[in-house]
Amino acid sequence: MPLGAVPLPLRALAATALCWPAVAQAAFAPPLDQPLRHQLVEERTTAGTIQRFTSTRMLRFSRIADGYRVQVEIVANDTAAGAAGDLFGWMMSAFAGRTLNFRLDANGALVAVDDADAHWNRLCDTIAAIPGQSRDRTEKLRALAAQLRAAPAASRLRMLGSIVTGVIAADAAEMAAGTRAVQVPVAGAVPLPGVQRVLRAGNRIRVEVSAEGDLSLGDAAGRIAWHPTREADAATGMLLNERSERRITLAGRPGAAAPTTTVVVTATLDRVS
Repeated sequence: MPLGAVPLPLRALAATALCWPAVAQAAFAPPLDQPLRHQLVEERTTAGTIQRFTSTRMLRFSRIADGYRVQVEIVANDTAAGAAGDLFGWMMSAFAGRTLNFRLDANGALVAVDDADAHWNRLCDTIAAIPGQSRDRTEKLRALAAQLRAAPAASRLRMLGSIVTGVIAADAAEMAAGTRAVQVPVAGAVPLPGVQRVLRAGNRIRVEVSAEGDLSLGDAAGRIAWHPTREADAATGMLLNERSERRITLAGRPGAAAPTTTVVVTATLDRVS
């Protein structure tokens, strides 16, 4: 199933605000056997209405023979009223209070998710059981759940794995300071042309991207402007903080104003003493 067919709230689960370039030798040395708190806040504004979703996850990295194991517990989710926020909140509730175990290779790349089928089925069951505000919404949710059940294994791994891969920036140490043209992959859009700016101050790496282009969401089309900023620690290959702003404008009916949605996502990763 193309990722572009998935509604925006679910794609937010799988989207990465910034892709670090692949390199031969990645620097990855996460703090071991120490709790880390990953906090995310998403605010979605459409026609003056703001929906807010927050999620708190606790992570713990440990060494295994061929890489790392990461335990992730979804300890808190909160969402404001509204269709999009409700959908995201319901989906994340599938994992609330549960611990997911991920396996990474020595460079921090995702290898596997333990009990992936069980977690994926729980997610699909949760989506199918979301109370529909109308018959049409209920049918769309059930159709979405059916599409996700048929998703290939690689897509399932990528989407489940996004719960932990968002905090990994293992290739940050190899990024040279400067400004360059980039192509930014975005679900539902061709790669967006943009500009990337890399700033370095010791082990602190700051990457800013500005990109804009066409967007297709099912039968709707429009434009997307994306401005992610991410800071990482080159010594550990881990996220420090990030902020991503997406402005999505879909083509309106003739004579009607084009609806615009602005989505701002912020995230922090902190050690817990």
